[in-house]
Amino acid sequence: MNQLVIEGYVAEDSIKHGPAANGTYLRFRIKERVWDKQNGVRYTTWNVVCFGKAADSALRYLKDGSFVLVYGSLKVDVVEKPDASGDVKKNYFTKIMANTITIPRVDDAPQASGGKPSSFKLPSAEGFAEMAVDDDDIPF
Repeated sequence: MNQLVIEGYVAEDSIKHGPAANGTYLRFRIKERVWDKQNGVRYTTWNVVCFGKAADSALRYLKDGSFVLVYGSLKVDVVEKPDASGDVKKNYFTKIMANTITIPRVDDAPQASGGKPSSFKLPSAEGFAEMAVDDDDIPF
């Protein structure tokens, strides 16, 4: 099985979209934060492509710096290109074919000053009445 789930932030100026045979296509890059023992924190950039309803929905909410979860599969494209000497050189391009794109918090873009995204806060329980539960009401 070729399935993956990856999380990261949408890279600056990377959102491209347009019409396709089966609806809309959407292409963007995400930066995944990775810990490296020798160098500390570094970022890996992934190319993401999606089509159809997923592209239409994501296009409405994606913006530079948005935190996203991408569910999909890896695809490697091979492009053969002759070099100056006439030899054919193969170039490999890896991309994520997204089935689903989840944006957990729409207002999660980091500030321009490099600040961290806002944290998710649960609503307070004020104003909710205590609910009495009778064991006879429970069906199991």
